[in-house]
Amino acid sequence: EIGFGYGQNLRYLSQQQPDAHIVGLEISNVCLVKAEGAIARGETPNVRVVFARAEHALHHLFTPASLDAVHINFPDPWFKSRHEHRRLMKRETVDILVNRMKPGALLHLATDILEYAEMSAEVLADTPGLTNQLDTPWVNTLPGRVQTKYEKKAQRVGRSCYYFALQRNEQPG
Repeated sequence: EIGFGYGQNLRYLSQQQPDAHIVGLEISNVCLVKAEGAIARGETPNVRVVFARAEHALHHLFTPASLDAVHINFPDPWFKSRHEHRRLMKRETVDILVNRMKPGALLHLATDILEYAEMSAEVLADTPGLTNQLDTPWVNTLPGRVQTKYEKKAQRVGRSCYYFALQRNEQPG
């Protein structure tokens, strides 16, 4: 999971897939400490967390076709144009992400920012290595999700959420 926040989804993934090796990437020390505490208490024995920007971790920690799934929940939209280079869902990052995913691997993205959803939809639609699993670029509800801190906050203040589900296909990444 990229940007796991307080780790609700990491805990869910750990419980649902006890034989999987789950890696969480995060740049917030507060979030890392919370996740490390859960690991130390034995709540998430198959989870490891890494303090790293996703772009760097994808390039240096994972080999091509090594990821079974990628979860990106409510990434920072970096609204200011001078911060645009920090946005996660951009061509360079999506390309390395696709390269690191195994054929058949799933990519789950959630955001509560319409502009970010639109930008992501455009980048993802232009990615030959991914096949949309939905009838539309995104949906506003996705049953079976564990709600994250940011998702609950968005819904509490009345913002819509946008959920993406894509699968890595056989095209070269």
